[in-house]
Amino acid sequence: MMGAHEFTPIMRPPSSFYLQFFATLSLLTLSSGLTESEALLKFKASLKNPQAIPWNPSTPPCGLGPNDSNWLGVICQDGKVWGLQLENMGLGGTIDMDALSQLPELRSISLTNNKFEGPLPDLRKLPKLRGIYFS
Repeated sequence: MMGAHEFTPIMRPPSSFYLQFFATLSLLTLSSGLTESEALLKFKASLKNPQAIPWNPSTPPCGLGPNDSNWLGVICQDGKVWGLQLENMGLGGTIDMDALSQLPELRSISLTNNKFEGPLPDLRKLPKLRGIYFS
């Protein structure tokens, strides 16, 4: 027939496909990010002499006030980890930049008078970092 068009139905995945897809996507998003507590504890675990840092995993690093800190050496601003001041603690090893990269508001790190070794860490992993102090 002239001018007749054949209709080809479009196959759509079942609605359960979409549900499974978005559930998987959500899990991937959640599994890739650490909480600030988890990131700091991962950083601490990577160090030599981690017992020098008395962080309590059952307490969040930042307190209820906008600049309150619950953990020694953690500087908070607006309820987020803004800086680390872990000086004169006998810490050593290499700095776990992957753990620190999970702290999106980290601006300052001071690790003076410790025993770190190895090459300078990849600071590009901390895009908001404005100051880092070693000696």
